[in-house]
Amino acid sequence: MKKVVGFAINILSLFSMRKAVDIAYLLFSTPRKGKFTGDIPSFLSNTHQVQISYNSNYIQGYLWNEEEQDLPLVFLVHGWESNSVRWEQLITYLKGSYRLLCIDAMGLGASPGKNLSVIEYSRLIGFCMNQYKPSVVVAHSLGAFATLYQVCKQQPLYIKKLVLMAGLDQFNLIATNYIKLLGYNRKLTKAFYGYLEELIEMPLLAYSSQNFIDTIPCSALIIHDVNDDYVRIDECEVYHEKAAKKNIKIIKTVGLGHSLQDVSVFEEISNFIK
Repeated sequence: MKKVVGFAINILSLFSMRKAVDIAYLLFSTPRKGKFTGDIPSFLSNTHQVQISYNSNYIQGYLWNEEEQDLPLVFLVHGWESNSVRWEQLITYLKGSYRLLCIDAMGLGASPGKNLSVIEYSRLIGFCMNQYKPSVVVAHSLGAFATLYQVCKQQPLYIKKLVLMAGLDQFNLIATNYIKLLGYNRKLTKAFYGYLEELIEMPLLAYSSQNFIDTIPCSALIIHDVNDDYVRIDECEVYHEKAAKKNIKIIKTVGLGHSLQDVSVFEEISNFIK
């Protein structure tokens, strides 16, 4: 089916490359799951809900221990095709000691929209950081990539600790895998790469964690599972090596997969952010 869709977009590119690129990008940036189809799960509905105004719309957010202003604030950022529910176990583990904030990215959870651009997600993360000024940020998967980029770009002094879970290194690998999956022709591929570079305002190869980590302004912890099937650890080798040279602690778990949902991980995070 994917090859059929790719073939149709290839044909369209012969008549209108711009329309073909637009459709290709729309497919690339549309999550297939992660949106709440019914009521907000009780874990989220039973806490303080906020609607954060953003770009003439809003983003759904959730706060724990909001009234405890003397507690440090931890901002939690989910990944692709996910939402704030993914943080239930970690929040349950931490919530006695911190204020906690998480958001549903555009088009996911209870937030409106259908599309999630990584660069727009990164801008949203930066917007929320500036509004709430957390001292700790914990991010997962694509959220970890987008957060690392934004932290290194903004250099916020209020962030003291950054936890990056199952974060990817080179974004161009995601784009390349998508192009291969759909079978786009050479001209469409070139135009698609060019469009991505316009959005991120840099060469695609520079849009990588190994590049961002050079200017990280705070203490960081990287956690990655050796059996991660979504973000392979061998694809992050250079990124992890450069992080290690900056004395960033890297924890490699075994058998937890991409989600890293385990009390041993929560304990490592808790010890690091104390």
